[in-house]
Amino acid sequence: MPNDTVLYWYTASSYARRVVWYLNLRGLPWASCIQPPIMPRPDLQALNVNYRRIPLLSMGKDVYLDTRLILRKLEERFPDGALGATNPEHRIIERLLERWMTDGGVFWRAVQLLPVDAGMWMDPAFQKDRADLTGGRLTREGLRKLRPEAVVAMRDCFELLETTILSDGREWVFNGSKPSLGDIEGMSDCFFTIIIGDWS
Repeated sequence: MPNDTVLYWYTASSYARRVVWYLNLRGLPWASCIQPPIMPRPDLQALNVNYRRIPLLSMGKDVYLDTRLILRKLEERFPDGALGATNPEHRIIERLLERWMTDGGVFWRAVQLLPVDAGMWMDPAFQKDRADLTGGRLTREGLRKLRPEAVVAMRDCFELLETTILSDGREWVFNGSKPSLGDIEGMSDCFFTIIIGDWS
């Protein structure tokens, strides 16, 4: 690629989708290296990377592992046309949305809504991988039990967005003419619950 940007990901990762949406919104050239949803990942082993989470982004010799760091590095490396907020009020909303979605539990509630009778969840190796990763908390039966709570939580998520930031009918978080990093941060896991069918 002209800018040596390669994203290592798999399509069912909502974290990876945030990076894909960002790259596509920016119109940045990038190469896709699709990975299996469970270890091993020979492409990453060839880079001498044993990190198990997805996505990873390489730019030349640099490899970035965390989605938040990946987006910040892309903003820094390609500042012309950056999507990040420039004023303090928008920056704090952007960061709060980022934290709410990733650390605040919205992501895990979205995971709890995944269809467990289709797609990757039908693969015993995937089931074992996720159960091992979470100390037995992330299982098909566990997700079935958590689904009612997750539905309520996601309804609350949509209601919060619709009655605050989006209550005046705006199309984008900061009411601009196009999406921003705030939209990627604030909407990714909510929208992920709508497109869960991609897990088939």
